[in-house]
Amino acid sequence: MSFQQGLSGLNTSTKQLDTIGNNVANASTVGFKQSQAQFADMYAASLAGAGAVQIGTGAKVAAVSQQFSQGNITNTNNSMDTAISGKGFFRMIDQGGSIFYSRNGQFQVDKNGYIVNSQGHQVSGYLPNAAGTIVPGQPQPILLTSADLAPKQTASIAVGANLDSRSGTPVNPVFSTIDPTSYNSSTSLTVYDSLGTSHVASLYFQRLPIAATTSAAVIPAGATTATLTSVAGMSVGNTITLPGAGGAGPSTTAPAIVPAASTTVTVASAAGLAAGDNITLPGAGAAGPATTDTLGSAIGSTSVTLGSAAGLAVGDNITLAGNGAATITNIVGNVVTFAPATTVLTAAGSAVTSTKALTTTITAVAGNVLTIAPATTTATLAGATVTSAKALTTTITGIV
Repeated sequence: MSFQQGLSGLNTSTKQLDTIGNNVANASTVGFKQSQAQFADMYAASLAGAGAVQIGTGAKVAAVSQQFSQGNITNTNNSMDTAISGKGFFRMIDQGGSIFYSRNGQFQVDKNGYIVNSQGHQVSGYLPNAAGTIVPGQPQPILLTSADLAPKQTASIAVGANLDSRSGTPVNPVFSTIDPTSYNSSTSLTVYDSLGTSHVASLYFQRLPIAATTSAAVIPAGATTATLTSVAGMSVGNTITLPGAGGAGPSTTAPAIVPAASTTVTVASAAGLAAGDNITLPGAGAAGPATTDTLGSAIGSTSVTLGSAAGLAVGDNITLAGNGAATITNIVGNVVTFAPATTVLTAAGSAVTSTKALTTTITAVAGNVLTIAPATTTATLAGATVTSAKALTTTITGIV
């Protein structure tokens, strides 16, 4: 019995060495999967049944199992060499029509145009229809035809591109392929004519401005909606600029009188002002309400009690009888404070006229000269204080 047990051990060890030797011998075989010898204990059959002191009769090779782990993928000089990453096999058909499976992807094309391995077995798979769509069905040998293909003219193209949303409109709005300042970006692709000749097609991308529109009504402070005359060309994610809807801007003065119907204002300093900001010119608007000086005003007065201050606001100009225009600086009830002071005595009940302040939008800045729209209606005082409100650029989140 001991001899039999020892002999079985030698036999199993020989099988293991054979397995290892086979693995080593195929170390350079493409697609080879190494094997592993698996052993099992042997027991003699006993009529008396198994006992606690039963001794086995040796060992045997239970199985030689292949290890289908992923091997290394390497580059070769053969354009037909193919590797499988993961699970799967190449389906091969021999000369007799028998089907084989292999992990070895060393292929070449035979004289008939079929993809074959070194043994002449043909690679099979699903073939495409005339439109180039793979049609599932019975796998067929793959044939690479060398016949000339009929030329196919490019009918349509699909372009996937990322364009910079921060880009502004081009410096030159008139497009020209030879002027890079007339477009934002460009790219190219290959297209084919009806004879199969290739051509390079260039694509140019030009950001177009959205047509300016107007606000149909006053947009109050703190608003998150704006009713516009038109939203043509606008979409969610676009930005719009609302003149004067931002925070307060710098204050300055207009040293000289700004005449009526003027579209320019010369200020002491234009620092911090920009196109799109709003400026307010005291008394440069349309005629305001008329009222009376109920008590009369002495020379050098800087306040007056009016019959009614309704419709008047800080920044409007008032004119007391016999005096020049003055700008309202404060209103408490019917008591209006103004500057400069009166130079002529006024009688009780004398007439008081007014002109409204004008809020207008800066369209251009050149030095200290501001171009505005709309134009002034009434001339301002020399040295009038000019206040401003910054433009607000905000993002559209919805359109109804």
